[in-house]
Amino acid sequence: MGPGDESLHIGRKRATQIFRYLEALNQHRNPARRQLDDQLWHLWFRDLPEHPSIRRAEFADSSSPPDGVAADVPRVLDDDFVLKVRRPKLAPCPSPPELLARWLERGWEEPAAEVRIRESGHELDAQGQTVAAFFQDDPKRQQAIERWRVQREAWARDEKPARAAMQLFEKLYEIRGQIE
Repeated sequence: MGPGDESLHIGRKRATQIFRYLEALNQHRNPARRQLDDQLWHLWFRDLPEHPSIRRAEFADSSSPPDGVAADVPRVLDDDFVLKVRRPKLAPCPSPPELLARWLERGWEEPAAEVRIRESGHELDAQGQTVAAFFQDDPKRQQAIERWRVQREAWARDEKPARAAMQLFEKLYEIRGQIE
């Protein structure tokens, strides 16, 4: 071994020590998060909303794995993905009849919200005077609200999973932006 080889060996040893130190320092300052609760965000497959815009991979039964594959490793069947989420199409709430528009409280456009009606309000009478009016005073309003409520409930039943899928899509899109 020549004199140049020894200094090269010492230089490599010192460089290795520096990189080991930097690696240990990085692990100390940025420890690996090993617990799921320590992660910034997580979602269980069982909590995914049921909607056509969300597709899960089909996993093979692990009772008989192919040769060379561990029995406890799930295998994806003929798909190259584990989860696919696309933007769902949201439908607007059916508009209430004009007769009801001013009697409805805010929030009726949301599928999870309950429709609330103002019990009283003000109307103009035949002489142009403002008088107190009650929702129950007009039977046409009560019939209209019942017909519209049936339409709205059917819409809300279909729309709730779509809104949940949209929340998931937006959250995953936000995470994608953070990663990039």
